[in-house]
Amino acid sequence: MNIWSMFKHKSIKLLLFKLQNAFGDGVFCLEYNEDSDKDYFSIALQKTGQPDVRAYVYTYGQARDLFGIHLEYPWFVENEFNDSIVVYEDLSMRQIVNTLAAHFEVAALEVAV
Repeated sequence: MNIWSMFKHKSIKLLLFKLQNAFGDGVFCLEYNEDSDKDYFSIALQKTGQPDVRAYVYTYGQARDLFGIHLEYPWFVENEFNDSIVVYEDLSMRQIVNTLAAHFEVAALEVAV
């Protein structure tokens, strides 16, 4: 994927670049639909091979150079929920990368950014 040619804010592009370098290829893929392509300040990611494990990262409504994230967990099917969403806001680049590493089960240790 050519990150720099995407219609996304530079902070989203930089995050994708750092994720690609930290995780390598094949850990996550971008979730594309008409709405996500038009949203300049966010990106939807999903774990490769497990499309129900998703993360939505955004910069709008956050302090400068910080991110918000919605983590989707599809475990609660036996309950009345189809999935569970956990929301974090005002996270640094390092915190977002480490949160995504845990969410996508990339490594047990923190990824240095």
